[in-house]
Order: sequence, then C-alpha cells, then structure tokens
Amino acid sequence: MSGVTFDFFILGAWMLVVIISLTLHESAHGWVAYRLGDPTAYHEGQASLDPIPHIRREPIGMIVAPIISILVLNWPIAWASVPVDPQYMIRNPRFSAMVSMAGPLANLVIATIAGIALHVGLAMGVFELKASTRLVSIITAPEHGPAHLAATLLSMFFIFNLVICLFNLLPLPPLDGSALPLFFLSEREVISYFSVVYSPMVQIIGILVAWQISPYVISPVILSAFRLVTGLG
Repeated sequence: MSGVTFDFFILGAWMLVVIISLTLHESAHGWVAYRLGDPTAYHEGQASLDPIPHIRREPIGMIVAPIISILVLNWPIAWASVPVDPQYMIRNPRFSAMVSMAGPLANLVIATIAGIALHVGLAMGVFELKASTRLVSIITAPEHGPAHLAATLLSMFFIFNLVICLFNLLPLPPLDGSALPLFFLSEREVISYFSVVYSPMVQIIGILVAWQISPYVISPVILSAFRLVTGLG
C-alpha cells in the first residue's frame, strides 16, 4: 500500500468516525430534548441519525475543520451543535442539564462498544498488538484486509469518542459540562448563570482554558482505558 493511498485511507477512516460520532452525539441531544419537551432540534431534523442536517448546520465543524486538522495534525478537530429553545432551558434547568449530558453519554456508549469489540478481537486472535507511538496504531491485524480495517476503525471510534466525551464533560462554557450546575441551581440563579455562560467572551475563554487543561485530564483516562482493553499494564 503506497504512502499516498494510506494517507487517503486514514483520512477517509477518520472522516467516517467523525461524522458518525458527532451525528450520534448531536442526535442524542436532540432526541432527549424532544422527549423532555423541547422539539426545536426535532423539527429541524437533528434528532435523527441522518448526518445531513447536522452537516448542513455545521459544515465547517463537521467537514472542513476535521479534514484540515487530520492532514496537518493527524488528529480531527471537529464540532457540531443542535438548536435549543432558550426559554425552555431557563424554565426547565434540570431537563436542560439532562439534554446536555445526553451527547457525552452517547459518545461513552460508542467508546464502550468499540472497546469491547477490540478486547474480543484481541482475545480471539483476530487482532494483535504492535509497538507504536500512536494509540490508534497499537491494535492492528496480522495482514491488511477486513480485519486490519476493523482494527483501525474500532481504535479510532474508541479513542475519538472517549476524547469527545471527556472533553465535553469539562465544566466550562460552551462545553456540555457547563450545564452540570443546572442540576442544583434555583430558577433565579439559573437566569444569572445563563447570562454568564452564554456571554461570547466567557465562551471563548472557556474554550481556551479547556484546550489547555484537557491533555492533563484526558490523557491519563485514555491510557488507563487502553490498558483495560489490551490487558497491558
């Protein structure tokens, strides 16, 4: 397999993982919001598993940015969103917190399924371990073919969804974790809280802080999870 072909293979695999993972993340937000009384995302087709409405809403975050970051950094930087009713969020802060938690939970479910599949594949001898400086390359197959493709995709799904889950749970706006205080705040406090976390400047600062601290929070968890899957360590 040539280097160019391999690069296109990796790019295509990453894009498949990004689109599926973000679609499930955002559709989980939309579906839970619909079930709890906010049909805004549902009416725009973003409570379904169809990726097209999500891509149409965030073409930069779901297509352009991932492609560029994969080519430059060998890792996808991506984002997406669903529309919500702000008044609903204020009137139902605990429901809003549940909606926010639905996205990371969906990613955790995907990562768990991928991790179990990798563990079973290793136990059955379908996959094997190899020395690599990149986690997505540690689990592979003896020969190129369907098993190699499965090992690559499952490793990407496992790592990417763990990262997305953990990153979004950081309690910083505009990440999903910033909704955690809504479980405990009174209605008067919720209004003040929303006025702060939805400030553009606060959200920019939140992203910058999250970007700086996330490696220290996420990396140990990823490594521990990979040791659990592979039986190493």
